[in-house]
Amino acid sequence: EQSIDEPTATRRASTTGALHAGGVARIYVLLADPERIQRELMGALAARGIAVSVLVHGTDAELPAPLDDDGFPEHAAWARAAVVVPQEIIMLADTPADQAAAVLDALSAMPLPRRSCDMAVSVPDEGVAAQVASLLPSCGVAVNALPSRTTADGPLGMLLSVLADYLQVRSCATLGALVRHPEMESWLVRQGCVRPVASVSEFAVSSGADILPDGIDFGNGLYSRVSATVEHIDALLEAMRKSKSVLQTIAALREVLGAVAEDASLAGRESAKAFHSAAEELLVVPTRFTDGLTAAQVLLLLGEAMSASMLATEGTADGVELMQWLDAGIDDAPNMVLTGMNDGIIPGGMEVDPWLPDSVRA
Repeated sequence: EQSIDEPTATRRASTTGALHAGGVARIYVLLADPERIQRELMGALAARGIAVSVLVHGTDAELPAPLDDDGFPEHAAWARAAVVVPQEIIMLADTPADQAAAVLDALSAMPLPRRSCDMAVSVPDEGVAAQVASLLPSCGVAVNALPSRTTADGPLGMLLSVLADYLQVRSCATLGALVRHPEMESWLVRQGCVRPVASVSEFAVSSGADILPDGIDFGNGLYSRVSATVEHIDALLEAMRKSKSVLQTIAALREVLGAVAEDASLAGRESAKAFHSAAEELLVVPTRFTDGLTAAQVLLLLGEAMSASMLATEGTADGVELMQWLDAGIDDAPNMVLTGMNDGIIPGGMEVDPWLPDSVRA
């Protein structure tokens, strides 16, 4: 029995047969093109009576080139295989939002009847994934998003981020980002603010202001609506602005979240749990290390701590699957939309298994 963490140890163990597999009787492999050392390891396990099954999506004529005796691609044959992609199915898109819109167009162009089990979307990174996961449900398309976001990417984590930005710089841009957060917008509407998102955007354009004026008293209409919005936000955050310690900041923040945050979804609950854990950890740090921290800095520290916790995927069983590039080859949906084929982006795979939970994996 030897460690298989290092390639040299793995090769030595495979060659000598010094492998310990415990009670494992069968191994299933879903691996497109294993390295030589991985092939040796599987061969050594098979020689010890452990059945090694390679799962392949397709056989014989269904594949563009043959497989070897181990069930893996023959490099020379696959290198010569022609991959024909019709030009008309290639769509040009710029930003992640543009790519998400192109995904929606591609799905809409598929012939009826359209079923989620027949469609999948492959994305290059979290930026495009977030845009696709946000746009498709708003258009009536259920999505099973990538299970690789952290709680800092959840609704509460994003709220902490925009709050920190506004506390650091009181500008039209940070105000706009704050009022666009769904929970903050809902809270402002409950306070009687009229069209807070549109009003702030129109104010920034019409006034040309970058830094938000201390007083917005230019008259009625648009300016009075923005003034009311700013007054409600400043009153909500007053205790945080005046806080002198981490204890005071977190206490004030909990009051703010109690008034604003109302997300009862799975993501919302997990984000709240991660926030409270991060807050408790920060509160036990000796004050000599936290003296002088501003409220915005405390919020940023909480957000960084929350980024260590993964956010479970919340979707429907019949949603369109989202996955990363390296996982596209193992999806059995007949229709795949590939996004973000950009220069300079390194293909990635999902950080967690989208099919098997950790509790049932070997």
